[in-house]
Amino acid sequence: MCGFPGPRGRGADRATYDGATMSESTDLDVTSLLDPDALKAAVAAAERAFAEASDLGELAAVRPAHLGDRAPILLARRELGSLPGPERADAGKRVNAARQQAQEAFDARRVVLVEERDARVLAEEAVDVTLPWDRVPRGARHPITQIAEHIADVFVAMGWEVAEGPEVESSWLNFDALNFGKDHPARTMQDTFYLGESENSGTVLRTHTSPVQVRALLERELPVYVVCPGRTFRTDALDATHTPVFHQVEGLAVDRGITMAHLKGTLDAFARAMFGAQSRTRLRPSFFPFTEPSAEVDVWFPEKKGGAGWVEWAAAAWSTPTSCAPAASTRRCTPDSRSAWDWSARSSSATASPTCATWSRATCGSAARSASDSVRRGEEVRVPLSWLAEHVGEVPPADDTAEAFVRVGLEIEDVLEPPELTGPIVVGRVLEFEVLDGLKKPIRWCQVDVGEKVRGIICGAANFAAGDLVVVALPGAVLPGNFAISARKTYGHVSDGMIASARELGLGSDHAGIMVLPAGTAEPGDDALPLLGRDDPVVELAITPDRGYCFSVRGLARELAGSLDIDFADPAARVDVPAADGDAWPVELPDPGCARFVARRVDGVDPAAPSPWWMQRRLLAAGMRPISLIVDVTNYVMLELGQPLHAYDANRVSGPIVVRRAQAGEKLVTLDDAERTLDPDDLLITDDSGPIGLAGVMGGASTEIAGPGEDGRIDVLIEAAHFQQAVIARAARRHKLPSEASKRFERVVDPQLPPVAAERAAQLLVEHGGGTLAAGRTDAGAAPQQPPVRMPINLPDEVAGVAYKPGVTVRRLTQIGCAVDLVTGDDGRARVVALPPSWRPDLAQPADLVEEVLRLEGYEAIPSVLAAAPAGRGLTPGQNRRRAVSRALPRPGTSRWSRSRSSGPPRGTRSAFRPTTCAAAPSTW
Repeated sequence: MCGFPGPRGRGADRATYDGATMSESTDLDVTSLLDPDALKAAVAAAERAFAEASDLGELAAVRPAHLGDRAPILLARRELGSLPGPERADAGKRVNAARQQAQEAFDARRVVLVEERDARVLAEEAVDVTLPWDRVPRGARHPITQIAEHIADVFVAMGWEVAEGPEVESSWLNFDALNFGKDHPARTMQDTFYLGESENSGTVLRTHTSPVQVRALLERELPVYVVCPGRTFRTDALDATHTPVFHQVEGLAVDRGITMAHLKGTLDAFARAMFGAQSRTRLRPSFFPFTEPSAEVDVWFPEKKGGAGWVEWAAAAWSTPTSCAPAASTRRCTPDSRSAWDWSARSSSATASPTCATWSRATCGSAARSASDSVRRGEEVRVPLSWLAEHVGEVPPADDTAEAFVRVGLEIEDVLEPPELTGPIVVGRVLEFEVLDGLKKPIRWCQVDVGEKVRGIICGAANFAAGDLVVVALPGAVLPGNFAISARKTYGHVSDGMIASARELGLGSDHAGIMVLPAGTAEPGDDALPLLGRDDPVVELAITPDRGYCFSVRGLARELAGSLDIDFADPAARVDVPAADGDAWPVELPDPGCARFVARRVDGVDPAAPSPWWMQRRLLAAGMRPISLIVDVTNYVMLELGQPLHAYDANRVSGPIVVRRAQAGEKLVTLDDAERTLDPDDLLITDDSGPIGLAGVMGGASTEIAGPGEDGRIDVLIEAAHFQQAVIARAARRHKLPSEASKRFERVVDPQLPPVAAERAAQLLVEHGGGTLAAGRTDAGAAPQQPPVRMPINLPDEVAGVAYKPGVTVRRLTQIGCAVDLVTGDDGRARVVALPPSWRPDLAQPADLVEEVLRLEGYEAIPSVLAAAPAGRGLTPGQNRRRAVSRALPRPGTSRWSRSRSSGPPRGTRSAFRPTTCAAAPSTW
C-alpha cells in the first residue's frame, strides 16, 4: 500500500478519534467534564442508566456509554495532559473518583441482577420429587436404523427389493467390476481401508454400496429393481466434519423401456415420502466417470433452514453396458437391449446437510462416484463477461449467465461483482521521487501529476520509475472494504492521496507493488474507474475433469452459446496460420508421450515493452498477475484458447530440441529455482546441454527469458505441444508441482491448437513488442485422430423419455463441434454419424452423444414418470427377523449404540487402520 487512510487515534491532530472528532463522537464539550459539576452529572447519568437496566443483557449494553473507552469520564481523563501541573493533579483525583463511583454503581446493580436471575432459574427448573419414577427406562432405536428402514419401506412399496452385501468386500467387486483401473485415485490408501499387508491384498472395507448392485446383477434374473442401503468406509480423518464410516443408499433399475423420465419420477416419489407432499426433485447435468448421462439431484426441501428451497441431495446416472467390467456385463446383466439407471444418496454422514438433505459432495461415494476428491473436485477458472461477449455477442447479466452455465453442467463457484470504488480515483504520472533514508524499508516521497496539480504522496513500493502512469486515490475516495482515503502527515511529509495496488483496488491479490499503466493508456487527471472494469463482472467456475476444454474462454464461450442457443464465433478461427516455410527449430520426438510439437520464433522482441492495459486487465480478472510482455502473452493465449505455451530465450537453447524420457540420475533446475531429481517416467524437453524443461509442467531455469542482448532486444522461441494426459498427471503429482499448464494437459487440450496458439502468441509479440517473425514454423508429429460415432437418431428421445423436435439431435451435436452426417442403417432406421471435434476425446460412444443432446436441451424438459416396477418379493425372512429384534429389544430398555474401538486394529489389517481413524462396527439392528 502506498499512502494512508484518514487520521486515526491520537496523532498530529489532537482532536481526532477513529477518524472523527471527539465532540462529533459524544456531542459533549470534553473540557467541561474536568469541572466538578460536570463530573457529578456524568456519574449521576451512569447511576441512573445502571439502575434502570432490567436484566444482565441491558446492563451490559449500557455499560460502554458510561465506562467504555468513549464514555465522557474516560474522554475527560485523556485531556488531563493539556492542563498545567497543579491543576492536572486536582482534576485527576476528581476524574478517578468519578470513575470509581460509576464502577461501584455498575457492580452493585450487577450483583442484584445475578441474584434475580438465579432465583428465577431455580423456580423454573424445580423438580417435583413426588412424581413416580420409571425405574426401567425405555430403550431407543438408532435414528440411522429408523431412516434406513423407512427408505427400504418406501421402495418395497413401489415393488423394489432390498439388496444387501458384505462390508468386507473383494477388490474386484469394489473396483474392477466397476471399471476402476489400477491407477484410479479411489484405490489409494487415502480413500480405502485395505485388509492385508498391501494394496494388492484383494480385500477392502467396502467404499460404496455399488458392489451390492453388481452382486444383484450376477444373482438375479432381469428385470432388476433393487435398493442397496448400507455402511461404507473411507480413511477420512476423524473430526467434527468427517468420519471413516457413513451410511449410503443406492438404487439400481435394469429393465426394457425405462428412461430418464422414470428415474426422475422414482426420485420424486422418494422425495415426497421422505420430506413431504410438497417435495420434488430436479436434475442438473454433472460428471461421473463411466456413466452417461450423469446428473446431480436437487430436492425441493420445504423444511430447509431459512425457508423452503433447493438442496443438493443425490447423484444419478444412466448406466451403459460399458459401465461394468465384462464379467459383470453379460447378457444376463446389462445387454444392449436393456436400459439401466442408478442413483445414490446419503442416509447418514458427518458432513451431511443439517437440514437432513443427506448427500454431500465432499466425500461422495457410490458406483462411479467413489472416486477420491481429486477426481470429483473441479479446478477453478475465472472469466469476465466482456471477454465472453467477444465470441457470443451480448451476454445476459452475471447471475443469468451463471445460471446458463449451470444448465449445461458447469459448476459456479462465485459471481464476482466489480469492486466498490467511490470518490476521486484518477490516473497520475510520477514526475520524480526521493528515497527517504534511515527507515526500515524503502519509502519514496513522490511528486505525482494528477491533472489539476502536482501532489506529494508517500509510497512504499519500488516497482515504478519517474514518468510512469499510476492509479491515484485522492482524498475523499473510498476503496473496497470501506477504506477511506485522506491526507495525512507521515514520515515527515503530508501524503496527499495514495498510489494504489491491484489488491487495494479490488482487482486481484497481488500486493507486491503498485499498478503501473502502459504509456499512452490515459492522461494525468483522467478518471481511472473506466479503466478498472467497474462494469465487467467476473464468473468463477469449477471445471470437472471431463470439461478440460473449458479452461479457456474459447471453451466457456462455446458452452454459453449452446446453453443460450445463440451463435458462437471461434477465436481460433480468427487466427491466420500461414503455410510454413521450413522449420523454425529442429525438433525430434522419439517418445510417444509427445504427439505433436510446434515451434515458432520471434526475433528482436523488446523485453521492456509493457503489456497493453486491456491484456493486463483481463489477466487480473482471471486471477493472474501481469509480469512482463512475453510472460503475459503466453498466459493470455492459454486463457483465450486453452493451449499452454512456453517461451524460451532462443539464444540459450543449443542444438535440436528432443522430447524424451529422463535418464537415471538426471536433474533439472525448474523456473522456481528448485533442483529436481528426475524419474525415468518423466517426459523432458532437452537440448544439447541436457534437460531444459519438465514437459507440460514447468520450464527449466537454464533457458528462461533473460536480459536483453547488446541491442536491447531478445529472440523468443515459442513452444506449443500436445502431450499424453497420464504422463503429465503423473509428473505433476510426483514432483508436487501443479501448474496452470499441467492442470490443462492432464485433462484435455485440443491437439489441433498448437500451430494456432503459437501463431497467435507470435503475432502479439510482433504487435506489442516490436519483434519480427522469423521464417519457418516447426510442426513435428501429428494430432491424434478420433473415429466417428454412429448412433440411432432417436436414441436421445428413447433415453430421456422425451419426443424432441425434428432436427434437435443434429443441431445440438453441431453446436458442440461435431461434423454430422445422416445415413440409413441396415434396419432402415436413420442414424447419425458424428465425427467428434478434436477437443472432445470423451465422445467415444453413442451414450456420450446422448448426454450432449440432453444437457443442451435441458434436463428440465425431462418429465416425471414413476417407473412401473414388477411386484417384488418384499423383505427377505432374514431382513424381517432383524427388524423384529430391533423393535423388540428397546421395549425392556435396550438402546442401539456405537462405541469406538480401543483394542487396536482388527486382525489382518494394515497399521493405517488406527483407533483414531475408525469407529468400531455398531450393531446391525
